[in-house]
Amino acid sequence: MRSLLLPLPVLLLALAVSGRPCPAAEPDAPLPPGVKAVWDLGKAVREKTPTRERVCLNGLWRWQPSAPGADAVPDGRWGFFKVPGGWPGVTDYMQKDCQTVFAHPAWKGEKLGGVTSAWYQREIAVPADWAGRRIVLRVDTLNSYAAVHVDGKKAGEIRFPGGEADLTAACRPGGRHVLSLAVAAMPLKAVLVSYNDTAAAREVKGSVARRGLCGDVWLVGGPAGPRIAAVKVDPSVRKGELALDTALEGLAPDAAYTLRAQIREKDRPVTELTSKPFKAGDLQGGRIAFAGTWKPDKLWDLHTPQNVYHVQLSLLDAGGKVLDAA
Repeated sequence: MRSLLLPLPVLLLALAVSGRPCPAAEPDAPLPPGVKAVWDLGKAVREKTPTRERVCLNGLWRWQPSAPGADAVPDGRWGFFKVPGGWPGVTDYMQKDCQTVFAHPAWKGEKLGGVTSAWYQREIAVPADWAGRRIVLRVDTLNSYAAVHVDGKKAGEIRFPGGEADLTAACRPGGRHVLSLAVAAMPLKAVLVSYNDTAAAREVKGSVARRGLCGDVWLVGGPAGPRIAAVKVDPSVRKGELALDTALEGLAPDAAYTLRAQIREKDRPVTELTSKPFKAGDLQGGRIAFAGTWKPDKLWDLHTPQNVYHVQLSLLDAGGKVLDAA
């Protein structure tokens, strides 16, 4: 009978091409009984529209303080810290610490109140039905700068106050990946400098009251082509109109588009507003605005909080096909 044992180099190669993340070189910090870091996206909060889906990545992440400017993903010494949550050390009674750091023995004695840089890490499983979609990491509130790595390679950057990093080229639908973020807390002056020169920004001194990933973190699958990036809804009871200012991305230069806003009360359609046809060249600073006449029958105030309307904005091509909805 032939032996099934593989030489060590062959075994390591097989593990590398399997697509599964390799374990950390050093054991992670132990967690108290009953406490677990759950990274199963099947149990996470999901939100879905006809054209996009997002999955919440909140929860316990691997975490450890780092030296400013460190760009190599650590292979050990991981503790745990909850996302979202500001780093330890805030003593203001309105912003005091609300999360527990599960420290690794290697840095347990470090004064975390003075930390200005730290690493976050967790595993993600990209849904298989996201094939052909644009895959994005969305951070709602960030203080102040994050370099995003997938499987040890830098894939993008996010800056204060929050934003997105496109991970499409780094992630495989149906595959598992290790997501790591190098987060630096920088004063506002350094944040502004970082848009032009990341290295120079690290040299600017200052303090930040709330540091780290302080808002929800999402993995988003959306359209790879024309898409809605942001929407500002501006209702006016005095004018009897509803205005929408929309940021758009990925528009084809010569194609024509329209925007359609559907206003609903719970599941009941109330009215619909449609923009004039436009092209990419009609955008001002990547945005386009339109307004329509509408005055709701029921107005919201402190005594009638149940009077709530919802707006769904859709981007349509010249033939009326929905390309994206938000």
